[in-house]
Amino acid sequence: MNQNEWLNQFRSVNGREPSQEELQEAFQRGEFSQTVPAAKRK
Repeated sequence: MNQNEWLNQFRSVNGREPSQEELQEAFQRGEFSQTVPAAKRK
């Protein structure tokens, strides 16, 4: 799951935006991979 998918799921379940802390904790737990802009992909 990428960051955008995680955000959409979080909003759907919780009805709100995640805090920076919630976002950082989820990333550290490996719940999603960081979204890389298309221009930076190789």
